[in-house]
Amino acid sequence: ALLVERQDAQSLFRDAGVAFEEARHDDAIRAYGALLADFSTSEFAPASRYNTALAHERSGRYDAAIRLYQAIVEMAPASADALDATFQIAACHEAKERWGEADAVLAASIFHFGEFTVGDVKAHLAKADIPVRLV
Repeated sequence: ALLVERQDAQSLFRDAGVAFEEARHDDAIRAYGALLADFSTSEFAPASRYNTALAHERSGRYDAAIRLYQAIVEMAPASADALDATFQIAACHEAKERWGEADAVLAASIFHFGEFTVGDVKAHLAKADIPVRLV
């Protein structure tokens, strides 16, 4: 087990990354957690939040991962991290065979991130001969 001592943010991030790469996800979660507790405003904090969620996901703790990914989306809704977290939320729902939730997250992300309007999607579906109400 990884011993998490009070270190600098960069060392904690490095140690957590090594643990993650070695599939020692609980050790990675502890190290990322120590970094976030002691250095919440560090340049390593955003990646530590995301990687903590990813470590939970890789450990099969999908609901914990979803909660952490949702927090990332809420913290910075227009960021690239939020977009990545949104896709990971859908992947977690898919892993739990919650197909409707996965579909809903992906559909909502299309509109949330401003890539397309509802009208754009309906027009595209209509062009593909998929019945859709255009009103």
